[in-house]
Amino acid sequence: MFVTRRARRRHFRLGLRLAGQLASVPVQWLDALSPPEATVLMIGSFDGVHRGHQALIERVGSAAKRLSAPPWALSFFPHPLSVLRPGQEPPLMMSLEQRARTLKEFGMAEVAVGRFDAGFAELSADAFVDLVVERLRPRAIVVGFNFGYGKNRAGDADHLKQAGERHGFELHIVEPLE
Repeated sequence: MFVTRRARRRHFRLGLRLAGQLASVPVQWLDALSPPEATVLMIGSFDGVHRGHQALIERVGSAAKRLSAPPWALSFFPHPLSVLRPGQEPPLMMSLEQRARTLKEFGMAEVAVGRFDAGFAELSADAFVDLVVERLRPRAIVVGFNFGYGKNRAGDADHLKQAGERHGFELHIVEPLE
């Protein structure tokens, strides 16, 4: 999807305006949700649903059918770079509400959102996985090839694979599209 600089600025301003109205956003806040019985989970920012995100959605959908668990997305608000490197974050293409609605239109049963603040940024890779397992009970996790998590992006695909073996979830990594 090609988005002009003007449209990105407009979406960013819209996102800021909506930040004061987050109670109306159709998402499940990670720190407040009642844990589901099980999920098949994709994790990422998902600002704009491009071809790579659509590949994750397809993988989540097929795993969800096979494992008889609803497909969920875990996203973050605000954008992690706005906390890690203020002023260097990319302009938002979609407000949080638009992101949630779009992901649901693409088949996600629910969208969970982690409040990305200084405390969240300090979570170790293990603590991040423990939080995800405790709050979302994944039977499978789907991520992109370049997904990193935990303080200083200490968690990578190998770490997540080992965590899956410990916690009993499958890991699916979507490679770059051609």
